Amino acid sequence: MNDYRRFDSLEALGRSAWESVDAVWDSIELEENADLKISTKQVRFGLDEIGYEPEEFALEFGGFMCGGTQEYCPGNGNTVNMNNCLPVPESYVIPQTRVTALKIGNVALVTLPGEPVTTLGEYVVDGARVATGADEAFLLGYAQDYTGYLLLPDDWANGGYEAASNFWGPRQGVYLADTVISVASNLFDSSKELNFEPVGPLDFEFEEGSEYEAGISIDAGQIEVDVPAEVQANDIVRFTFTGGDPWLGTPTIYLETKSTDSDEFETFMSGGRILDVESYRMHVLMKPEPSWEETKAHPAEGRRFLWTVELRTTVPIAGADQKLGGLFRFHVEGKALNSNKATVNYTIDSGGFTVNL
Repeated sequence: MNDYRRFDSLEALGRSAWESVDAVWDSIELEENADLKISTKQVRFGLDEIGYEPEEFALEFGGFMCGGTQEYCPGNGNTVNMNNCLPVPESYVIPQTRVTALKIGNVALVTLPGEPVTTLGEYVVDGARVATGADEAFLLGYAQDYTGYLLLPDDWANGGYEAASNFWGPRQGVYLADTVISVASNLFDSSKELNFEPVGPLDFEFEEGSEYEAGISIDAGQIEVDVPAEVQANDIVRFTFTGGDPWLGTPTIYLETKSTDSDEFETFMSGGRILDVESYRMHVLMKPEPSWEETKAHPAEGRRFLWTVELRTTVPIAGADQKLGGLFRFHVEGKALNSNKATVNYTIDSGGFTVNL
């Protein structure tokens, strides 16, 4: 069974954020003709570009797992030797990356190509606000590229998981932060020069290989394991059917209900939205038979792609329809490849199941 607590945590955070935004939405003043500008630059990586002193971080192409993943505990002698790095081979070096600054009216938005820790994020936001004179500044991490965790030098020296997952040492975070702050400053005022020399994009070299082709589906559109006719509140309802190769896309699956005044099933709406696979209440799994691993040496002519959807009839998050009650069924629409290697559509309806409150 899946651990749905992670989905519940995300839903709770999203609801909390929505409540905060909703409380001030009507008081937000919109600017009709906001000045919009954007600047994207390619930034070179290297010991000299980052500004290392000789022997300070003597790994020509970067390093990772510096200090391992030990915890830093001041005062008990359990400090981390951050010189214990695994060097990055030249063939895997990250030679450059990309940063972007955006101007919307007098608001600045900057990006970083990695996962900034909180202290570095504060450094970037404060620096961008001061450098541009913007009323507000915002940061987007994990943007346009990924170069590991980004930290201030002191945080890096403390060791731990984040420092071990960094590639260009203690100064990488500040180097990228100062770089994108410079891009933002130049964007807001073109008379301010960049503090680095931008480079052009890298040429992409295609290697030998073959494009993946969707596999033929055997018995697509058939019910494998139907739903029980009756379930209790708090139960998890499961429905398994044969569908298509996931390369063709995840099937569209949503819940339908039968109203008391009609013999027809209709789309079930919860809180103004369809309860489907995009909802945190549903979870979808796929298992191919035979597996890709089993047929690596001798590819199969076709497979049964077994899709399973799970639905929680009760959720702990405040909102509409925390407990489902009534008569329901799953409606499925998907694509599969037939024996002639033509893409075909299939539709399936599960049996009806009653949820007793």
